[in-house]
Amino acid sequence: MSVEKNFAKLLKGIALCSLLVIAISSFQSCAITKHLQDDELLLNSNEIKFENKKELSRKERAALSIGLEQSQAQKPNSKFLFLFPSRLWFYYQSSQGDTTEFKQWVNKRLSEPPADYSNQSVEQTVESMQYYLQNKGYFDAQVRAKQDTSSKKKRVNVEYIINTNQLYTVDSIGYYSADKHIETILKSIDSESLLKGDAAVSNVNFTNEKNRITTHLKNLGYYYFYPNYITFLGDTTGVKTSVTVQAGQPQDTSKHIPYRISHVYIFPKLGSAQPNPSVVYDTIPSSKEGYSFVVEQGQEIGIREDVLLKNIPLRSNAFYSLKEERATVNALGKMGMYRFVKTRFDKDFSKSGAWISANVFLSPAKKQEIGVDLELNTGTNAAIGSGVGVSYRNRNFFNGAEIFSLNMEGGVETAFGANDTSRVIRALDLKLSSQLLFPSFVFPFNKRLFGLNKPRTTVSLTYNYLRRFEFYNYSSLTLKAGYIYSKNNTITHEWNPVSIEYLRPTTFARFNSILANNEFLRRSFDNQLFVGSDYSFTVNKTLNFEGESMFFKTFVATSGNFLKAADNVINPNNDFSLFSDTEYSQFALLDVDLRYYNKSFSRNVTLAARINSGIGISYGHSVNEPLPYVKQFYVGGATSIRAWRIRELGPGSFVDLSYDGIPYQTGNFKLQASAEMRFNMGAWVEGAFFVDAGNIWLLKPDPDRPNAELSNQFFKQIAIGSGFGLRLDFSYFIIRLDLAYKLRNPFPDGDGNYANYTSFNQLKFSDTVYNLAIGYPF
Repeated sequence: MSVEKNFAKLLKGIALCSLLVIAISSFQSCAITKHLQDDELLLNSNEIKFENKKELSRKERAALSIGLEQSQAQKPNSKFLFLFPSRLWFYYQSSQGDTTEFKQWVNKRLSEPPADYSNQSVEQTVESMQYYLQNKGYFDAQVRAKQDTSSKKKRVNVEYIINTNQLYTVDSIGYYSADKHIETILKSIDSESLLKGDAAVSNVNFTNEKNRITTHLKNLGYYYFYPNYITFLGDTTGVKTSVTVQAGQPQDTSKHIPYRISHVYIFPKLGSAQPNPSVVYDTIPSSKEGYSFVVEQGQEIGIREDVLLKNIPLRSNAFYSLKEERATVNALGKMGMYRFVKTRFDKDFSKSGAWISANVFLSPAKKQEIGVDLELNTGTNAAIGSGVGVSYRNRNFFNGAEIFSLNMEGGVETAFGANDTSRVIRALDLKLSSQLLFPSFVFPFNKRLFGLNKPRTTVSLTYNYLRRFEFYNYSSLTLKAGYIYSKNNTITHEWNPVSIEYLRPTTFARFNSILANNEFLRRSFDNQLFVGSDYSFTVNKTLNFEGESMFFKTFVATSGNFLKAADNVINPNNDFSLFSDTEYSQFALLDVDLRYYNKSFSRNVTLAARINSGIGISYGHSVNEPLPYVKQFYVGGATSIRAWRIRELGPGSFVDLSYDGIPYQTGNFKLQASAEMRFNMGAWVEGAFFVDAGNIWLLKPDPDRPNAELSNQFFKQIAIGSGFGLRLDFSYFIIRLDLAYKLRNPFPDGDGNYANYTSFNQLKFSDTVYNLAIGYPF
């Protein structure tokens, strides 16, 4: 049978399945409408249609659609797979017959009352949409509704037809205030105005401009300057508007006054958001003038005062600054000790002139906590992997806001019904890690380089033991010391100038038979010492208010440079070695991860995409040696290409047909991409369709693994998997089950085909690769 016929058969099978789903949904829909009264109609759908679609870009339509959807006074019932209103069905089922505890639970957790159609709601929606568009600068926008009613089905489809007409924009901008000092300040920051460059005459832009001006003035000490002092006057010609920004005066004085901070009061042990008026407090002067601690009578501060003061940029006797207030809240929040951080400023009438006192309210979190994490994943060949992790955290280890964490993780991989039944437990993985996080610099650096945001110091020690029974095991001990610096809530830098890892692998007879035929792989299993540093740069950013966000992380690591330099100086004729059987490795790694999320298409649908690539090279002392096995890249598993198990795929188009044990494949270069369409299925259930693609490669040819190296034909070696996922959202965590199938192999079969299935009827349930895990894959 030709590939074309098989493909046609596949499409036919998909069409038949789709018709079956539609038929079942139609039957169930009829079963729901029978509950309606004769004069009742059910709102089936709300659709938004742009009449002047050609005049707006796709991004403009998507952005407006989100706000227009939120303007709807009535929304249809949610639907399972966009077809069947499952929550409404639960509502009727739980409302009939005798009331039981189970029915009450279903009614409360899973059901949704019917969205009864209302003409009044349609009229309210039209008015709300019109108002929304006018606030966006479309003052001549027109909205009308068109109803499609079927008396037999008792359902109504409503179409809202939008004509935005032209957008009104700012032509020029000027500033005025009776307080000439304020007017001078406004004119000095004119270049930063948000009302330039044909900005829309919209409430959003005007509100943002008010906030920009207010923030600037507050940073200059004008604590009591508020956005409502700013008004806008406009002179419109056609769709162009000349705007005058006017700063009004306070009622109690002729001009705005900058305020200084007289004293900073710190409440380090509050049980609520503010002091309890029925509690007697003691005020303890700080060793630093202008600061005091306020605690309940008889209590102690509970933390070294110098630690708190280092994380409070608010300055006594200095002008108030909103920037410093926010930096105080951020710095204290990053300490990880407090449930919440709050500030309050009061006029200080004990001093003549414009003075305010600052109050910093802190509510400590639990000093110690314990957590548990579980994970399960399965794959082909009847392999099942499960893991458990236990964590301990102490938020004030040395009474200096140091956070000490201890994590113990253990996992096993078992195989039931596999071809190799000699051992049920295939692998054991144990990990013990500890970290001590200091709230500020421990080592001497120029702290002024970082402004108000101070880096934190981290020291960690990790022991990892991995045993793959009858194959190999290794023990590793890793020490890292470095800094974490967050410039803002978007960008984070993490630099570990000290990274030392000692690795001792041991191989067994069954795996030695593989190594005997693969010299490249064998040399990557030598005892190794890694002495180097690493750096990561992370951006986690909301792109706009239309539902777009992105995540970017790049990781760079080097090893062996310091030892190579020391080796050249101390003993240039011999290689350095810690022990007689241990050498150091000199290599560099780069890993880049980019993720993109978009909810602008629908409030119930999220499109998520990810592309990840990495490369590792050996050089200098290790130029002729392979990259150590534990530093090489691999793909497959619950957070990678889900149709393959971890280390099962690659490198390149190489496949070890004679091997039927634990996957071990790794490479020097990695490229993988994933895309998901996540959608709500009702209550706390979410579904997803996903596609994963990618592979790993070697950078140099390996005679024992033909076609494993990276070449200009790499695109032919891209593996593709796809599937469906179910996710249970419990707010604090998500349980995820992904069912994946191999669609395209990285190697051709005897007929030159890369497809894993050439016809739909070849798809078998036993080919399913299950991935059960906590959290999203990306």
